[in-house]
Amino acid sequence: METEPASVQGRPVRSRLATWIPLFGLVDLRLPPRDYKETNRGSTSLELLFDLATVVAVAVATLGLEHDIGRADFALGMSRFAASFFMIWLAWSNYSWLASGYDDRSRTFRHATLVIMFGSLVLAAGIHSNLNDKPVLLVLVGFSIMRVGLIALWLGAARGDENARTTALRHAVGTGFMQVYWYALILGVTPLAPLYLPLFVVGAAGELAVPAWAGRGAPAA
Repeated sequence: METEPASVQGRPVRSRLATWIPLFGLVDLRLPPRDYKETNRGSTSLELLFDLATVVAVAVATLGLEHDIGRADFALGMSRFAASFFMIWLAWSNYSWLASGYDDRSRTFRHATLVIMFGSLVLAAGIHSNLNDKPVLLVLVGFSIMRVGLIALWLGAARGDENARTTALRHAVGTGFMQVYWYALILGVTPLAPLYLPLFVVGAAGELAVPAWAGRGAPAA
């Protein structure tokens, strides 16, 4: 009968589960802030990999634009591309902002990042489904995967950075609230409906307002 490694024995059940199931560590993730005075502070290799995944997602969105232009639907193609690009950019900017201040190089953080990147690629794969008047469900699934990972990381920042706890919690709450909005929009309004684009603009404005609202507390790292 196999026994657990000595490094695992004696730990609380939650910690032991996090050892065998890395993403379980998100339940009790604590992300201390990086030193903002760190010499030569720059992007980590993980952030650069996320950048590459984002580039792939944008390239796929561009193919969708090319398809619409080829069908002489330039205006429709541009609106679809703008919406897709915004969602990809939003996920990238949110993650990059958080990672620059809280990437502790832990295994749990790395796995959470891979989950977010997977969501980005699922979102990109769903862009081509946005060619008719049906809900873009695959895009919504990919976006949801990304946001769940992001919310988990913000909650980890709230646990690990006491000075910016309020700000981190506001980011998590604001992101969750806006995700509910996107569910209502994408599931309740078809892409070609007259209200779809105006409501998308409202959602985009709401997303940009979240950091401003969250920043009213102590600034995050």
